[in-house]
Amino acid sequence: MSITISSRTSNHEPTTTEKTCLCMYDGKPEQDCYFCNGRGVETVSDAPEVNMSNQNALTVLEMILETEPDYNGTISNNDIPKYLRRIMFLKNTKKEIGKNTRETEIDKNFFSMGIDEEYISERLGQVENILRYAQEHGEDVSWS
Repeated sequence: MSITISSRTSNHEPTTTEKTCLCMYDGKPEQDCYFCNGRGVETVSDAPEVNMSNQNALTVLEMILETEPDYNGTISNNDIPKYLRRIMFLKNTKKEIGKNTRETEIDKNFFSMGIDEEYISERLGQVENILRYAQEHGEDVSWS
């Protein structure tokens, strides 16, 4: 399972571009391709989004929101400046990021992958980009 964080695109249509799909490696599109539906051309949006495992997304969201998040939720456009400030604080305070790292755990057939400071910093930057995009376009940010 995973959680995707993105801006809601109800207020405007994001800019899209078309690019050659990866299924065109032999010059012919695969008819059952998930990305292009057999067209050979994939439509890509400029609206940023990030997808993380449930555990990692909830860790990053909890750091930003300063409360335990649900598996789905919304940050209203009016609250974006507050969360941008929080991300700036987190990115400049290694101690805060360090408190949220965890080691990889292996219990027979169950693997719980760890999370390090570099991963958290990268994900905070991606969420920051989503918040800035949403702020610029008058949108909310949601995750599910």
